[in-house]
Amino acid sequence: MSIFEIRGEILSPIHIGAGRELEPFDYIISDGKFYRVSLEEFIKGLAPKERKEFNQFVENGKLNELRKFLASHPTSKTVAIYSTRVSKSVETLYTSKLDQIENQLLISPFIRTEGEKRILIPGSSIKGAIRTAVISELANEKKIKPPKPFSRQFWQFESQVLGHNNAKNDPFRALKVEDVYLDNGSTIVSEIKNMSKDKRGNLKPNNLQMIHETTFSYVSGKEVTFIAQVKLDEQLIKRGVLSLGLNIDRIRQSCSRFYHQKLEMEHDKFFLGSSVDEASTMLLNMDLEEDSFLLRIGRFSGVESVTLDEYRNPQPPGRNRGWGNSRNIADGKFPMGWVKIAISEF
Repeated sequence: MSIFEIRGEILSPIHIGAGRELEPFDYIISDGKFYRVSLEEFIKGLAPKERKEFNQFVENGKLNELRKFLASHPTSKTVAIYSTRVSKSVETLYTSKLDQIENQLLISPFIRTEGEKRILIPGSSIKGAIRTAVISELANEKKIKPPKPFSRQFWQFESQVLGHNNAKNDPFRALKVEDVYLDNGSTIVSEIKNMSKDKRGNLKPNNLQMIHETTFSYVSGKEVTFIAQVKLDEQLIKRGVLSLGLNIDRIRQSCSRFYHQKLEMEHDKFFLGSSVDEASTMLLNMDLEEDSFLLRIGRFSGVESVTLDEYRNPQPPGRNRGWGNSRNIADGKFPMGWVKIAISEF
């Protein structure tokens, strides 16, 4: 078993969701901070008179009054499970819409460990991004005939590329990436703008309201780094158990080629001359050392970064809508999902 160390630097905001959305009864926003509130603990801490008032709001269905009650009560902050920064635009939106019950003010939090104490990037997210790049390159090397989209043949395609008919022989069984834990203060709650080009070629946002907890990053002005271990079980490879040899050089080269092409494509197709140009140019000019490569992880990575080159067809049969024509941008300025990874022997 070979052990490697990966050193990661988050280059642009990342969002990996926790699988749920928070309502205004789950949080408050005050003085530039987001507080994830335990409603159960909040109710326990109320004085009898306050609890009676709270219950009356519930019984009468006055949800807007409940929102304001929670937001204005000093106990809300003391029973917070965690807190983090919030952007000015989100705080303004929260303040102006809190009394408007038709606006749900839903927030998608970042995934955390049990009890919501530690910010987590699952190792599976990193491994999945590596897998996409390697399989894309292998498929093009082997020049395998494209499968029919969304058919059973499509789901067998990956096995054909990797040369196995049994998951036990999948070469990625040899690769294990441990989970990454980020320091407190590594995230901010901000708006995500879905943007596409108008008829004049200008990048414009639509009216969809999306609020997500994302990481800080190099392009947004605050460094976020991490260290984790990667294990490569070379004995599995040597014994011929797996269908294909996998090594660090193959990973590094495949990821470098696959993801840098996506970075250049997005800049030219979407961001050049737009509000995202500055951040996108910073990413393009990022120095990559010999042992470093780009990855793209998390939600809003763009269809091209999560599908295979030359085999890309995410459109289900019978649907005529195009794909890949918009991008989701943090705060209307920052592309999402980019990470710089360096691998060295442990």
